[in-house]
Amino acid sequence: MKSPSFSAVATATEPSEPTPVPESGMRRDDAASLGMLLVAGLALVGLQAVIDQNLGGSVTLNAVTIPAMTILAGLIAWTAARKWAPYADPVFIPVATFFSGIGIVFIRRLQVTMDPQYAIDFDAGMFAGTGGRQLMYTFVGVIAFAVIMAFLKDHRDLKKFSYLIAAVSLVGIILPALLPASISYAGGAKLWIRIGPISIQPSEFGNIGLIIFFSHYLVAKRDVLTLAGRRFLGLQFPRVQDLVPIMAVLATSVFVMVFEAALGQSLMIFAAFLAMLYMATRRFSWLAIGLLSFAGACVAIYPFFAHLQQRVKVFLDPYNPEWRDSIGFQLVKALDSMVDGGLLGTGPGAGKPNAIPLAESDFIFPALSHELGLMAVTALLLMYFLLISRGFKASVLVRDNFGKLLASGLSFLIAFQVFVVVGGATALIPMTGAAMPFLAAGGSSILATWILVGLLVKISHEGRKPHHGNQGLQKVAAPKEFLEQQAAEKRAREAAEAAAAERQATEMVDLSTLRGQTGQPSVQSPPTRNAPGAPPVQSPSQQHPTQPGSGQYGQVAGRPGSVRHGQPPSSQGPGPDHTHPPRQQPPPAQGRRPQDSDRRDLP
Repeated sequence: MKSPSFSAVATATEPSEPTPVPESGMRRDDAASLGMLLVAGLALVGLQAVIDQNLGGSVTLNAVTIPAMTILAGLIAWTAARKWAPYADPVFIPVATFFSGIGIVFIRRLQVTMDPQYAIDFDAGMFAGTGGRQLMYTFVGVIAFAVIMAFLKDHRDLKKFSYLIAAVSLVGIILPALLPASISYAGGAKLWIRIGPISIQPSEFGNIGLIIFFSHYLVAKRDVLTLAGRRFLGLQFPRVQDLVPIMAVLATSVFVMVFEAALGQSLMIFAAFLAMLYMATRRFSWLAIGLLSFAGACVAIYPFFAHLQQRVKVFLDPYNPEWRDSIGFQLVKALDSMVDGGLLGTGPGAGKPNAIPLAESDFIFPALSHELGLMAVTALLLMYFLLISRGFKASVLVRDNFGKLLASGLSFLIAFQVFVVVGGATALIPMTGAAMPFLAAGGSSILATWILVGLLVKISHEGRKPHHGNQGLQKVAAPKEFLEQQAAEKRAREAAEAAAAERQATEMVDLSTLRGQTGQPSVQSPPTRNAPGAPPVQSPSQQHPTQPGSGQYGQVAGRPGSVRHGQPPSSQGPGPDHTHPPRQQPPPAQGRRPQDSDRRDLP
């Protein structure tokens, strides 16, 4: 029978995992976003004006042009996001623009008071010096942001190229260690690739590429990494074969630490993978294995590498007379400058932050603390916290596991990068040489950070845009026609079962077989009318033919006749030699219908 087709479809009654995003979406507040950009621009104007006044005694046109160009870059990013990601979180772009402006203004301020051979005039053009290059790098980063908005239709498209991205990222991270020091060494680490006037730090982009790959790999292998393994000391430990990925990442981290002398880069690779592994599996045993493995690797290589020993010695005792003026000079000057700045700072442009080596890059946080004060840099850290928390919020709102893990990994990368920079500058951890996101000088850093923000904006848009239910497994209600058909079929089955039970209860037994007499005519059961389409009703003797010695349902040995259907042999007597004939009943008269007394009850 051909099953009918229904015009109705199953309708969702409720999502299996309720989402905080309404089905109409969470469109961003453009007015609030533009308002935050305006406030950021006014703050940058005030900062640049105070710096000009303290450095040159007058306010120059740069107090307007430099903040205006920074806000213009932010407006380009805002326009691209409004066109291609209209539901994205409105906080990302204003905060990123403000941080970029702080970095541009303060890097320019540091160059004004540098050594004369490197210094620029306080009223030099807005594209002059290192600060001008930082402004141009910001525009390049914003262009990369707009390209991501325009051409990355869905962040899940990155999964198709995750292995290629991982291969390119690993090559970019490892390559500087294999190149001559003349084109790869700077600032105590081999992290650069210099070709003529162009220099790039590929590890800044490699970190993002590895996080994309980690997201794809951990989502694909999450069940194996979570469930497989044995329990020991109350922890679920993975199988040996499942340790291969973590050992591979550990080997890469140790390679970077040893051959590139980049402790910060090594920490970020391993910490990002370990954090994402924990977020994917929620198994504490992975954290324990990862931390113990990294600590063991560091202890094992510590006696053989002088640069690692120097970092640890300075961290443990930066003011030791043996090295405070040599390998510990940077950290000592950074700590002294922050103490001199106090809570409110010496004032923008009124201090001496150039006393700190590499104040425009690795130690820009102590330089800012020196002139702006502890309260101001605490406010900057809170803004970083705002940016990071919005990234984690995007991971909560997006509905696919790859997006959740990618947004979480990118947000953790910013958080950990801020931690290692601030921790190294304040002697909380050994110095790492990492760059402060947005603030530190460097085209690679600012470009990679804007790419990272672009990915977060795209994921946030996917999580906040309109949707139909949960876009996944849902509890549904079947069509009305289907339910009616199921009810009709159930009623038909129940009616057929009732008719079959009634026919079985009225079946007649062949009395001649019960008497064990041969030659006597037996009374046949009257014909029974069958239901249309039902099989003919058979007598018990036809249904269960008996043969001598056939066992429980066959003929009792030693006597002819048959046993009624379902009767065990024990009911026929104690055995073949002590059997009793069944009780005789008078045959019914010819022509009359057998009565109930003529019937034998069937069980």
